Order: sequence, then C-alpha cells, then structure tokens
Amino acid sequence: MKKHFSDFTSPQRVCFLLGVLTLVVFIALLPFAFFDNPGLSFGWLVGNAISLLAYLSIVFGSKMILGQGNSKGLGLGLATFFSMFRFLGYGVGLLFGALCTFYWHNAWLNFWTVFAGYMGMPLLVVLNHFLETNREAKKSVPEEMKQEESLSKEEQKQEEPSDE
Repeated sequence: MKKHFSDFTSPQRVCFLLGVLTLVVFIALLPFAFFDNPGLSFGWLVGNAISLLAYLSIVFGSKMILGQGNSKGLGLGLATFFSMFRFLGYGVGLLFGALCTFYWHNAWLNFWTVFAGYMGMPLLVVLNHFLETNREAKKSVPEEMKQEESLSKEEQKQEEPSDE
C-alpha cells in the first residue's frame, strides 16, 4: 500500500487522504444518527464533498490555465469561473446547512459539521506538502553525503605520507 501511495501524484494523494479522512470521521459520527442527530455525519459528508469539488476545480483550473495552447483571455476567464464556482459552492453548502440547523430545525444537516468538513482539504494540502518536502530532503541527503564522503577520502589520501 505504501508503494502505491508513493506513486500517486500530488492531487491524487490529497484526494485519497481526503477520502480516507471523510470515511473515518463519518463512521465516527454515524452513531449520533441513532440519537436523533443524523446531521452530524451528513453535514460532514456534504462539507467534504464540496471541499473535494473545490480542490478538483483548483487542480483542473490550474492545468487549463497553465496549458500551453490556451490564450491569455481564456485562462483569465477560467480562473474567474473556477474561483466563483468554489465561492458559490462553499456559500450554498453553508447556507443550506444554516437553514437546516437554525431556521427549519431539521436534524438532517448540521451547519457546524458542514463548516468542519471544509477544513480537511486545506490541512491535507499542507500535510501533503510536508510529505513531498520530506521525500525530496531524503533524496538529496544521500547525494550530499556521497559528495562529502568522496571529499573526505580525497583528503585522507592527501594526508597519508607516501613511501618514497
């Protein structure tokens, strides 16, 4: 499993980690559904689904904008579209969660868990960045150590007295 995880690209890794986090917390919140509060687990799912769509819009939008065949106007239009898409998605999720929680007093969606569901994606992006930085640091350290070892061997050869 670790080998497959290390073969993932950065967006795939974040999506996988977000899926795992979503399922683990959903299962942890599921018992509250039996105590007349199913909105905790469903709010978490809605928040993470919106967060995942927002992340995918960032990834897809950046690929489209940075594509070599696109004109500058198309890239600016796509950037505006995807930023509005994310903003509207977050707003609709919070609005619907607030209506269910505070106005309709409906137990099927909770405003606070929708909001908490939004927090997973930024945290996982930061975690993924640290994982990639750590992996790059591990790759660069052996090369530096090899260079230092070769330098120290050359210094030892120079310091040894020759038998003349």
